[in-house]
Amino acid sequence: MKRILFASCMLFCILIAVNASADLFEFDLTDPNTALSPYAEPYASVGINRTSTTTAIITVDAFSGFLIGGAQAFDLNTNGSVSLSALSWTGGNAHTAYSVGGSNNVSSFGSFNFTLDAFDGYKSAVSQLTFTLTGSGWGTAADVLTPNSDGYVGAGHIFVIGAPGAGALATGFAANGNSASVPEPATLLLLGSGLLGLFGFRRFKK
Repeated sequence: MKRILFASCMLFCILIAVNASADLFEFDLTDPNTALSPYAEPYASVGINRTSTTTAIITVDAFSGFLIGGAQAFDLNTNGSVSLSALSWTGGNAHTAYSVGGSNNVSSFGSFNFTLDAFDGYKSAVSQLTFTLTGSGWGTAADVLTPNSDGYVGAGHIFVIGAPGAGALATGFAANGNSASVPEPATLLLLGSGLLGLFGFRRFKK
């Protein structure tokens, strides 16, 4: 019975270790500028999945009632220079196109060093953006970004959706207000403590 219990605990710890291998940093765009403030946040979620020391997959999802697009459609303040690849989106139309705009000032939220611009405004607004950033090296997913001079790491150009075919009700910008990371090192430390506790308990029983 004791061996079964010990084996079960070991299996549980292994499963935790597998889950801990994901290195994620997530935040919502919740801080609106004046134009967007009449509409309740959150406006979009941003997920950063660090897949290696030099690459990270960025996923931006607009919440129900909103789309992302237009000039300065999505903006990040990256930790070091980056290059873009594997850009895709959901929504928009056949003429949707994006270009990298470099450093730009975003209304109310300061300057960001990485900007994606969308062609044709609301007609090309999308519900999701996914792309890969390649940089000089990051220790964790949270290291991919760094706060700008105003304290923000990300912002988006948000369209408030109106009735089908009626155009947008409003458009404005929103930046990160609440952030939550899932750091791998802390999870692995917890795992290590659990394993040490199991081995200590086994030695004590002997």
